[in-house]
This record gives sequence, structure tokens and C-alpha cells, in this order.
Amino acid sequence: MKKLEGIKISKIEKLIGKEKTYDLNIKDIHHYILKNGIISHNSQDLFPVEKMSGGEGINYSASTIVYLTIAKLKTGEEDDMDLGSSGVVVTAKSRKNRLAKPKKVKFEINHSKGTNAYKGLEFFCTPDNFDKVGIAQVKPEVDKKTGEITYKPGTKWYVKHLDKTFYEKQLFSPQVFTKEVLEALEPIIDKYFSYISYEEQQKIMSDMDDKYKDFEGDADFDIDGDGSDSKLFDE
Repeated sequence: MKKLEGIKISKIEKLIGKEKTYDLNIKDIHHYILKNGIISHNSQDLFPVEKMSGGEGINYSASTIVYLTIAKLKTGEEDDMDLGSSGVVVTAKSRKNRLAKPKKVKFEINHSKGTNAYKGLEFFCTPDNFDKVGIAQVKPEVDKKTGEITYKPGTKWYVKHLDKTFYEKQLFSPQVFTKEVLEALEPIIDKYFSYISYEEQQKIMSDMDDKYKDFEGDADFDIDGDGSDSKLFDE
């Protein structure tokens, strides 16, 4: 950024008449320097953004803003008297959240059975968490010589405390998600939705300082690959 400190405006020209102008929106970058030296930035979003009614004040003052959308829930048990579905699938999209990471959550509301409290927990039942949770898409294999049990990736869901495999639609029951399983899932889910702590931020910054401390001051590198040294940093 030091190289930009000496930049001055050379001249300002007033154009007569009208000229076509274009708006560019660069993904993930909101300001950039053009080849001719002009510093520009995104002036507006390329696609419309969802906005709620009530004015812009709510967007700034609210701690949490969640948008809800619904889709039809089809279980395969519908009959001719049903209205095309057995319920709704609700998607809760966190537009703003100061208390937890903004994520998207889905849950189902069945018109005859109510809400399944366990739907969505399968997202956290991964092979990496199998040792803690005991539920994942794995299959047990027993070594005939040693009797040792290993778990390899599978297509069905294996529940360790029941020693059974299930299809996904059979998974969401209190027999599978017992109190012990829910207690094992709690810290995993909490970490997924939580912002990092101040201590964790400090550790990250400290690690970055340690990583780049060797680059302080002058450093010469062969950037162009032509055998000549180029200075990266100036005091």
C-alpha cells in the first residue's frame, strides 16, 4: 500500500454530451485498480437481494434476521384426499446473526405427525464423528484372525449402540437418537454454529506473526525467474 501514497490526480476533464456507461460487479472483490490507474469498486449488486419490509432500520438494529421459505413435503404416504403433500419443508436462512454463524437450516412439519425433532441431526453424524456419536454411513468389518472391528464407508446408516443398519428414512427416532447420542452431538453442533472465541483469535494472530516474522525488513526474491533479485519489502 506504500506505493499508492504518492499518487496524485493529474487532471480532471469535463466531458460534453452523453456516453454509454457500464456497471461491472466483481465476485468477492469490492474494489480494484484498473490498468489505467483508476481505482473502482462495485456500485451495486448484480442480482437482487432479499429484503424484508419495515424499512432499513430493522436490518441495522436487529441482532438476528431469519428468512423462512417452504416447500411441499412428500413422504410417499399421500392418498387422493391429500392436497399434494403430507406437510411442508421449512428452510430457515439466517440473513444476519450476531449470536451464531449465519447458516441455513431445514426442518420438516408433517400435517399428521408434527415436527420430527431428529431430522437434520444426520448432517453431524459423519465418519469423522463416529467415535464420539456412534452413527454414520459406515459398515463394520470384523477381522477373522484378530477379531478387530473396523468401519469403512457405506451407503446405509450404521447405529453402533443398536448394532444395526438403517435406511435414512428409518433413522429419525428416539431409539436411534438416544439421550447419550444427543449429549455427544451437543458440543459438535455448538462448535459448528459458534464464532471463534477471543482466545482462539489471539492464537491465530500469534501463529500468523510467527509464520511471517522471517519476512520483516528487506527480503530479496527471484520473482521473475530470470536470476535477478527483486525487492519485495521496503523499510
